[in-house]
Amino acid sequence: MNVLQFGLKSFFRPRMYRIDREGAQVGEIECTRLWEGATITLGGTRYTAGREGKMSGVFYLETDGSRLASADKPSARKLLFTVRAGGRTFTLKKASMFSRAYIVTEGAVQIGSIAPIGWFWGRCKAELPDDLELGVQVFLIWLVIVMTRRAMVQSAAAGGIIAQSYQ
Repeated sequence: MNVLQFGLKSFFRPRMYRIDREGAQVGEIECTRLWEGATITLGGTRYTAGREGKMSGVFYLETDGSRLASADKPSARKLLFTVRAGGRTFTLKKASMFSRAYIVTEGAVQIGSIAPIGWFWGRCKAELPDDLELGVQVFLIWLVIVMTRRAMVQSAAAGGIIAQSYQ
């Protein structure tokens, strides 16, 4: 099992995430302004992660024009992706409705997890299979970042609507 830790690189750069393994930086994720895309840098390799279209539920990971992985989000309401990479198909989904953790399953077997370390959304830990390419592992991390950011925006919007109704 490969253990990666990730979190914001700096409070002043809220779209830049640092990826560490055993205390040493192995890469970073720089999200675009709308969070639907990112540049992932691992060692000397640059990957592009993004969404196929504005209304599409398909996300992808590419390097040098070659697609390494794709993730299909079948429903806007469900926090679930079907991910295809290297001839394998697995699922990335929220562990439970009340949890901030995500699990990765292949068939009916859990093969990994991505979860916060502690109570606050500062640093997180991803435990993913060694036989999964590092770029694909970081793609899964980016998908969790996208889903978490979307949930934060929806909560803030709902909070604003509720606050306005009391005025």
